[in-house]
Amino acid sequence: YKNRKYFAPKSLSSLKKILKNNSNIKFLSGGTDLSLDVTKKRGVIEKIISLNSIKELKFIKETKKFIEVGSGVSLYEFQNVIKSYYPDFYNILKRYGSVQIRNVGTIGGNIATASPIGDSLPILLSLNAEVLIESFNKRKVLPLNNFFLDYRKTKLKKNEFIRSIKIPLFKK
Repeated sequence: YKNRKYFAPKSLSSLKKILKNNSNIKFLSGGTDLSLDVTKKRGVIEKIISLNSIKELKFIKETKKFIEVGSGVSLYEFQNVIKSYYPDFYNILKRYGSVQIRNVGTIGGNIATASPIGDSLPILLSLNAEVLIESFNKRKVLPLNNFFLDYRKTKLKKNEFIRSIKIPLFKK
């Protein structure tokens, strides 16, 4: 238990400082998937960094051409914004777990885990969404369809995190 560490930064700059000085960190956003590593697989997680207190990851920016959603936005909050643009997306999200799970689970976590049961993924892929990835010193944008590599595998490198998801708005 000696080497286990838990970080809970309150800003992006603190997060980046922690990432620069630590390696092999597991990210905790909503925690609906990460908790399964411990409960089901009996895994040991040495370093956890919680993204839950970083306000800069909890934003929704709406323009005429797209919606940009911070990775820390809950699925519940997201469902209520996406409703006016894509009612079908809203209907699918409404069926995702319970209200309690949707209040904890985040859009970023749903994408980062590359879980085959991530309900938002097929729709985000079909809408040509993009993912903004950051580390302590870099930023890049990837089309979501280039982000997933395999079952639970993504192009996220160690110590990279999802900053936001950009969803194009189509008239039809």
